[in-house]
Amino acid sequence: MFSFEKLEFNKIKELIKERAFTDLGKDKIDSMTPMKNLQDITSRVELISEFQSILKEGLSINLDGLTDLNGFFKEFKSTVMSFEEFQLVIANVRIGNKLAERLKDIEGYKLIKDKFNRLEALPEISARYDAIFSPDGDILDTASKELQRLRRSKRDTRAGIQRTLNSKLNDAKFEKFVQEKIITTRGDRYVIPIKEGKAKFVGGVIQERSSSGSSIYIEPPEIVEMNNKISMLKQSEKEEIFRIFKSFTDMILPLKKLLIKNTELIGKFDFFYSNASFANYLKANRVELVKEAILELKEVRHPLLIHQLQSVEKVIPYHLEMGEDYNMLILSGPNTGGKTVTLKSTGLVTIMALSGLPIPADKESKIGLFQNIVADIGDEQSIENSLSTFASHITNIKNMVECANNKTLVLIDEIGSSTDPEQGSALAQAVLEELVKAGSKGIITTHFTALKVFAEKHKSCRNASMQFDSKEHKPTYRFVFGLPGDSFAIDVADGLGLKVDIIERAKELAGTQNIELTSLIKKLEEEKKNLGQVTYKHQLQVALLKGREEEYKKKIKELEDEAKAIKKKHLEEAQRYLIDMQKELNNDLDHIKKLDKKERKEQNQKALQRLSAKHREITDRTNELSGAKTRNISSPKVGMKVWVISFETQATIAEINGKNVIVDMDGITFKTKLDNISYLDKKKETAKKDSPKVIVSQSVTPQSTFELKILGFTFDEARIEVNDFIDNANIAGLKKLRIVHGKGTGALRQKVRQHLQRIKCVKTFYTPPENAGGSGVTIVELKD
Repeated sequence: MFSFEKLEFNKIKELIKERAFTDLGKDKIDSMTPMKNLQDITSRVELISEFQSILKEGLSINLDGLTDLNGFFKEFKSTVMSFEEFQLVIANVRIGNKLAERLKDIEGYKLIKDKFNRLEALPEISARYDAIFSPDGDILDTASKELQRLRRSKRDTRAGIQRTLNSKLNDAKFEKFVQEKIITTRGDRYVIPIKEGKAKFVGGVIQERSSSGSSIYIEPPEIVEMNNKISMLKQSEKEEIFRIFKSFTDMILPLKKLLIKNTELIGKFDFFYSNASFANYLKANRVELVKEAILELKEVRHPLLIHQLQSVEKVIPYHLEMGEDYNMLILSGPNTGGKTVTLKSTGLVTIMALSGLPIPADKESKIGLFQNIVADIGDEQSIENSLSTFASHITNIKNMVECANNKTLVLIDEIGSSTDPEQGSALAQAVLEELVKAGSKGIITTHFTALKVFAEKHKSCRNASMQFDSKEHKPTYRFVFGLPGDSFAIDVADGLGLKVDIIERAKELAGTQNIELTSLIKKLEEEKKNLGQVTYKHQLQVALLKGREEEYKKKIKELEDEAKAIKKKHLEEAQRYLIDMQKELNNDLDHIKKLDKKERKEQNQKALQRLSAKHREITDRTNELSGAKTRNISSPKVGMKVWVISFETQATIAEINGKNVIVDMDGITFKTKLDNISYLDKKKETAKKDSPKVIVSQSVTPQSTFELKILGFTFDEARIEVNDFIDNANIAGLKKLRIVHGKGTGALRQKVRQHLQRIKCVKTFYTPPENAGGSGVTIVELKD
């Protein structure tokens, strides 16, 4: 059940039809209604969205003149088509050929191509038509060789008649019998006018007598045979034209199904084309469709109001969510404040979306599958059923309640109006309770305070209002969620110019309670506005602090990693130095051998102990930085390959003496403790092959420049560049720098300048004159 008329969906369809070319396309627009299957809706809106894109790229095509060939072929019972019937067929063929050609040239747009790839061009039909008919509909000589021969023969025969009769008219003997020297025709036969009573001197066949009786039209005997020939040629020409028409008809009729299919596809193309054209006019977007009966409308505008104002920007958008945290929205506020427009807009865009149409809303909006969208809007009387306005409203609400479920969207304007306010308010609340119980979603506009209070107390309801400018005494048409609105009836009347005496008297009669309620609502609106500003500032500060915290954490981690890497690098260099010393010591052993045995042994032992102690110290510090862990060997064996922890290198066990071992390390043998060796794994073996390695790259002297360009950078990318740029410049002694960030939206400039405020060495920064870059550049001065 859908309230198309009340929500003015029919008006939307009429506006779309104005952009359609064909009756078939218009018929499809007329039959457009909300669909039940989510996939069907999605398929249609995706295709229309693709049409929107291709129209924005400049696709333009004229489909005027298309005929419903399905109906034509059903009614066609003859064996030969007339010229007018050929025209109907050829108009469709030409449109199909042109459209097929355009679609063939389109690149991308897969949905459009898949939908209309069955459209087949029929160039042979259009070519044959052009060979038969001129643009004015005359049958051309090129229609057939026989027709060309017959017409040539007819022309030659006419020329012979003209020559013969001209010769006779110019004969001096014949002139005295001739009434007038002209050649004319009577009954499709060529004749000349002869004076009354002179026919017997001329001879031939009398074809006609003039109305005055002064002339007789005679067919001279010399041309009787030629006139007969022309008559025969004319008859043959008619027969040949009939044969041509029959042949062309026989060419077309076997293609009947193809022509009907092409016509149907062209009609569908017109349907999507016109819908996309209207969607672009509204600046409409494809929104997300979901199975749950919910609404999440962002930046939505009333489509008909856009058309009325001829501008999207002039229509104030609103944001509305419903179906998750709450189901029913009680909308209050001043008369002429936009409540009904908001109500209608919500129902209309929902119907449009479920019909597969883009809507004038942000593309992040969501619309769910509603089975019913029912509305009661405006003052109505049913003359046929003798119903008053109130009775008509109740009849509508009765129908709503009967179909109400959790997939029903209910829209009621001024519920409980047109009757006693007290009873109307009670009845309105009872209806609202029933709709809430059924799980229906909806918007109800009201002036009843009881409904506003009910909405505040019930978890499934929320209040909302249309803003009113109490200073200007006029509505702002802006939607405010969470606060009930006052009717501001007296203020509205004041703004419309009602006499001051009447306004003052109305305020007296309204009583202090009503005035206090109005003042309270105004105060709540102001407080909510101020609270919103405070909340925004707080959220912004929290976000900035979180960002700064993450930045500092990252910086600390980088510095710690850098410090570890530098220390490890220096330790590795020292380790390499010791290994080199060991190799030199090995080379000097020959000289040591010249010493006596005891001295040589003591000296070697002391040197190796010193080296081993130094290696152990370096290795311990390296492991401390890298977090490396080793596994000691419980059962060592001679010949086992092991890892020497103090030297951080591979070696082979040469001898075992209790808790001491002698290892061979690339030709260098020395004694060490068992706890100084560990199992050799693959990673250490690889490290041995590649050893020694430098973990951290050598630092280079910073290169400073006066200018940094960060055009197109994100702020995270730009921040690193700015930090390096400032540091290098400070080290180099530069005092005045130039950062080029471009103008754009200004977001990058703002964030860069906020970051500059946190850099201690920055003295000040400012924007240069326009001829030096203007707001696209920031000049930075550093402290001395």
